[in-house]
Amino acid sequence: MSKHNVIPLVKSVTKERIIENLKINFTISCEDMYAIDNITTCGGSYKDSDNINF
Repeated sequence: MSKHNVIPLVKSVTKERIIENLKINFTISCEDMYAIDNITTCGGSYKDSDNINF
């Protein structure tokens, strides 16, 4: 469950929901991964969180 050797961190409050989230299985196409890789900003997030200019 990783692309570019990055493991997504599931967020939840309950143990049951965390386990449920880990059971989700999906793939991202190469075309979609390319599009994601080329996003420079997204909802206030930035690719390099150590170097954000506010």
